[in-house]
Amino acid sequence: MDSKPRMLQQKRRRVFKSLARLLIPQRSATRKLGLKCGRRAPMNCDLTIASQTLGRVAKTGGAMSTVDRMQIEKTADVLFRYMRARHRFKERVERPLPAHELAGLLGGGKREFDEIYVEPEAKPPIVLDGKADDVFAAIIEKKYRALSFWDPQLVAAWSHYVISDGPLPVRPQPHRSPNPVGPPEAA
Repeated sequence: MDSKPRMLQQKRRRVFKSLARLLIPQRSATRKLGLKCGRRAPMNCDLTIASQTLGRVAKTGGAMSTVDRMQIEKTADVLFRYMRARHRFKERVERPLPAHELAGLLGGGKREFDEIYVEPEAKPPIVLDGKADDVFAAIIEKKYRALSFWDPQLVAAWSHYVISDGPLPVRPQPHRSPNPVGPPEAA
């Protein structure tokens, strides 16, 4: 009597083990596929963003929430686009740092970049530009005629690029008349 239940139990274990092998990937198979195996579920390293890359933002006092990190990344993107526009309209200003470096500095608590003052909670996050107040007035405050010698439509396109992440405005091409003006040709 005791042998039948024991045999059934052993058979159930074998079936369970074979099912487990089919359902749970083994370490050798996951390594071949580029997956990490551990105590947790396996993950594909190529598709998973590492925490170091995702959070290149310096921690200030504790773990930064994802909302704060996203807010800082958005602020860094707007700041990068504004610095790019300012560099386009003003000759003597610095080139912008890449957006991921700006995000790291913003996460570390820095709020001033080449006399551009930033508050991540504000809409738009750029609150003051000490070097180029006319560019600030034109791009952020949308006073497109603040930049004299520039076409207001071009300034409006740059403002849309900076604030709303619109398309990058193209450089204006030199105007050519359909009939070239010059000395008359000898016939």
